[in-house]
Amino acid sequence: MAVSKSLALRRFFKRWGVSIFFPTFYGTLIFADYNHTRKWKLSQLKLKQTEVILN
Repeated sequence: MAVSKSLALRRFFKRWGVSIFFPTFYGTLIFADYNHTRKWKLSQLKLKQTEVILN
């Protein structure tokens, strides 16, 4: 009996969905936080450099 593609896909995601979703989701969150922190630190450095030049 042939299993339809949608049923096979549904079975795959039911079995592996959590294992795929959570690492991807949290990896994305960690990267977004890292990227934001890096940009924030760079802006703080530029602000301090501007303050030193002006004073």
